[in-house]
Amino acid sequence: MSTLRPGTAEQAGLSRSGLYRTAREGRLERIARGIYLSTDAAAADWDWIEAATRRPDATICLASALAHHELTDAIPAALDVAIPRGSRTPTSTGAIAWHQFDRSTFEIGPEAIPIPGPDQTIGIYSPEWSITDAFRLRG
Repeated sequence: MSTLRPGTAEQAGLSRSGLYRTAREGRLERIARGIYLSTDAAAADWDWIEAATRRPDATICLASALAHHELTDAIPAALDVAIPRGSRTPTSTGAIAWHQFDRSTFEIGPEAIPIPGPDQTIGIYSPEWSITDAFRLRG
C-alpha cells in the first residue's frame, strides 16, 4: 500500500475528513505531518517514505548511500537526501538532511530502489558516485 496524503485521499476512496477519522480510529499511522500509512503495512523506514513522498526526485546520497552500499561503518545520524539546486527544500519532521546538488550532475548515477513496505521507490546514488561525492564534499 502506498502512503496517503490529505490531497490524495480521494484516490483511495476517502474524503479528507475520512482520512483523519480513519487515522484517529487507529487504521492509519501518521508517519509525518500530512503523510499516513496503513497500520497493516509492512515495516518500513519512515524517513525514506517521508523523503520520497515530499520530493519524488529525492535521492539518497553521501554517508547514507555509503552505508546502504556497506562502504562505511559509520551510522548516519540523519538520512542524507539530494535534491536539485534551486528546488524548495521541504520542511520535514524526520531525521532528514536535505542537500542541494547541481542540476547538471544531479541525474548522474542514481538508480531507483524500492522502499521496503509501501509500494514506493526512492533514488540512491551508485557506489561509485557515492564515493566520488564523499571525497568531493568531505569538508
